Amino acid sequence: MTWRIMVIDDNRDFRAVIQRRLEKDQRFAVVAYTTVEEALIQIATRSPDVILLDWLLDGDLQGFRAIGEIRNLSRAPILIVSGMELDDEVLQRLHTMNVAALRKGPRTVGVDFPLVTKILLRIARTGLVAMEPGWVE
Repeated sequence: MTWRIMVIDDNRDFRAVIQRRLEKDQRFAVVAYTTVEEALIQIATRSPDVILLDWLLDGDLQGFRAIGEIRNLSRAPILIVSGMELDDEVLQRLHTMNVAALRKGPRTVGVDFPLVTKILLRIARTGLVAMEPGWVE
């Protein structure tokens, strides 16, 4: 089975690298967008299995507002992938929404790809994103 992954991130390099790296694993088909507004137009026809969402994006939709707009159109699990430090209150609120957060490193694409693959497969299989409040490690 191929899992449909939607990446929403305003960093062009991150989008390109994560799409290329995930698609090397033939279990994933990836579509990528710069803004939530762009993704919302496609979300109904693309029917993603999992959405990787940057927390702080260009455009009007970001953070909790972006999650709300996405959830109005899709029940796909959401994984926040962010270089921004999120405080405990935000992480707790994300947990109650069944949204997990994964840190991006300081480099353009400072993400642990084996960990991302493991998380995506778990989410796609179970629909369970947030195992416990806090960053996914």
